[in-house]
Order: sequence, then C-alpha cells, then structure tokens
Amino acid sequence: MRLRLLLLPVAVLALLPITVVYAHERFIRHDLKYPLHEEYFGRHAGMFLGMQPDMLRIGTTACLLLIPVRFLLSPKP
Repeated sequence: MRLRLLLLPVAVLALLPITVVYAHERFIRHDLKYPLHEEYFGRHAGMFLGMQPDMLRIGTTACLLLIPVRFLLSPKP
C-alpha cells in the first residue's frame, strides 16, 4: 500500500516537465521571419527518387564530409 502512495507523486513529478514543454509549444506562437518555399520540399517528377537536385547534392556532400570525420575521430581498438 505504501508503494502505491509513493508511486503516484513520483509519476507526476516525472511527467510534469514533459507536460510543461508541450504546453509551451501549444501556447507560444512561432512566426517565421521568412516564408518557406514549399516547392523546395516537394517531389519532382523525372528526378532521381523524386528529389529536388539541390537536396540530393546537400545530402551527398554531407555524407561525404561526415563519414571521414566519423572514422578519423572514432577510438582505435
């Protein structure tokens, strides 16, 4: 019985920060300084995987730069 009485306050204290974060996101208005170009994120017919060419280039460049960094910085056995 004592365990049940202790479990409820512990659960409330554990879930309270999550609730506060969701409340902040719900009631604080976030306006963009510049509008997003929705067509940039859409699918493009006739392109590889339907991706916009710039997005494909950004992804490829990021992979080519991050893979060597990961292997250079990983600990050696």
